[in-house]
Amino acid sequence: MKIHPMTKTFLALTLSVPVIAQVVLPPPNSQGWIRLLRTNNPGDFYIANNGSLPPAQSKLTFPNATYGLRGDTMQVTGSPGGQVYFNQVFSHYRIRYEMHFPGATGNCGMLLHVQQNDATTNGFPRSVESQGDPNQGMGQLWPIGDVWVTIRAHVVNGTMTYVPSDTEITYGGANWNSRVVAGKDGWANPSYAVLAARTGWVTQEADVHGSDSVADIVQDTVRIKYRQPRVSSGGTPNNVTKLLSSGLIAWQSEGRAVWYRNIEIMLYPQDPLYTPLYVEFNRRNTITPRSENKILMARNGLLIFRESGMTESLFDLRGHKTVSSKSIFSLPR
Repeated sequence: MKIHPMTKTFLALTLSVPVIAQVVLPPPNSQGWIRLLRTNNPGDFYIANNGSLPPAQSKLTFPNATYGLRGDTMQVTGSPGGQVYFNQVFSHYRIRYEMHFPGATGNCGMLLHVQQNDATTNGFPRSVESQGDPNQGMGQLWPIGDVWVTIRAHVVNGTMTYVPSDTEITYGGANWNSRVVAGKDGWANPSYAVLAARTGWVTQEADVHGSDSVADIVQDTVRIKYRQPRVSSGGTPNNVTKLLSSGLIAWQSEGRAVWYRNIEIMLYPQDPLYTPLYVEFNRRNTITPRSENKILMARNGLLIFRESGMTESLFDLRGHKTVSSKSIFSLPR
């Protein structure tokens, strides 16, 4: 892929823009996770179910009749279609949530790197989707709009499918119908019925490192992995205008009732919000070596002052130093 020099400059400037905290996030728990959906923060989310306007220009209040909130569980009716957004930009993180179908299974999922100020396509924002529909394949990839990705894949049984051993190709926004990439287990896999058999819920995750790498994970198994999601118009990957290196995260309403709960994020040090949020977490989890005690001992008629386990200074019995203060030998600890 060739990128015009002016585009390279634009990309560099885009990536240097600082991220501003839009919501007040709680500190991470002892494992480093931050709960995004809580009983007391519905205002940190907003809803958009628009035609072509950017999500940021068509905000609706959460919760509403479509996106209900019961405790810390989001209950989505599926109609009308749209998305609910967490109103904070992230770039480097691991996001996880649990999903459950109270009735028949159907379409749903999570959108990553959502460009909330860009126009939508067929009611979907410019983003990359981690599919939640078991009938298509949980965790499969949909580059939405004029988004392309670099991925290891080829056509299997008529569907572009992720194959980790393949040579990388560029795939995505040629048109609306030729953009889906099935996960490594193929179309309609893994089985929701099997995964949800024990608790009725399935855990989905995404491991996101800016535009460098994105992995969709279902029940602790990497289902698909890709990199360099970018915007290129005209049905070709050669008109790149920006990389999708950060954005909002959203969950879908798409025709079928679905519940989402335990929505949590773990930030990585490369994310601009990591430093202010993880100060106390890092303090608690940093191991500080114990300081060595200073030792005064007698040896062969001399007083020996041992400092930090490495340096010895010698004194006669009157307390006069007999050797300049320097390391003359090391004692075992």
